[in-house]
Amino acid sequence: MYRTTSASDELATWVSSSWRETLTTGSHIDGVHPDGAIDIVWDGSELVVIGPRTRSDMALKTRAGAEFIGVRLRPGSTRAIIGEAAVAIADKTVPLERFWGNAARAAMIRLQGSRPDGAMAELCALLIERGRAAGDPDRLIPRIVELASLQRTVSGIAHEVGLSERQLFRRCVDEVGYGPKHLVRVLKLQRLLGLATRLPDAGLAALAAAVGYSDQAHMSRECRRLTGLTPAQLVRSQRHLSR
Repeated sequence: MYRTTSASDELATWVSSSWRETLTTGSHIDGVHPDGAIDIVWDGSELVVIGPRTRSDMALKTRAGAEFIGVRLRPGSTRAIIGEAAVAIADKTVPLERFWGNAARAAMIRLQGSRPDGAMAELCALLIERGRAAGDPDRLIPRIVELASLQRTVSGIAHEVGLSERQLFRRCVDEVGYGPKHLVRVLKLQRLLGLATRLPDAGLAALAAAVGYSDQAHMSRECRRLTGLTPAQLVRSQRHLSR
């Protein structure tokens, strides 16, 4: 079971949401799909950074009953909070200690000493402290992500935000983990997953049209490239998880 909560006003500069997950049999059986996000996760003993996935991660090994809490960074906050470019952690799960050093070890001691129902509040407090010390995020990145979600072209996004295409690419790689063209593809995949859940009776052709793929064959190619699954497998899995 996966539950999200919007970040508090105090935390929202750097974090978009916090979440809790209790794994059940079959959780992530088809992998963790790319969504353009970066998470800091506490599993009860270690803090790790889950970097942005360029394609589905099929190697996740979990056990039913395992519990996790985490925060999802707001786009543009990677350097401010992690202290590293997003591209350096793309397709990786890395101990936070690699970036925070002694501060990460101190954070884990604080989390281990908190009450079970207080770990999330403690994690959020840690992120507020880190954000205040680090400063503001890259405030252009959320607009870039918004435009990418609207399936704008790379040239269109660059024009809208006042950057050259090369500058846009560098900013995206630094804060998102990959370029704007791949970001558009990933966010389109996420739109497909969302619509498959909200429209349980919709067929594949209807979903392809609604999401903005040129045709069903285009959707099939993209699903295979990004997830290794056919659209039918992907949609069936998503609908099963939403029950």
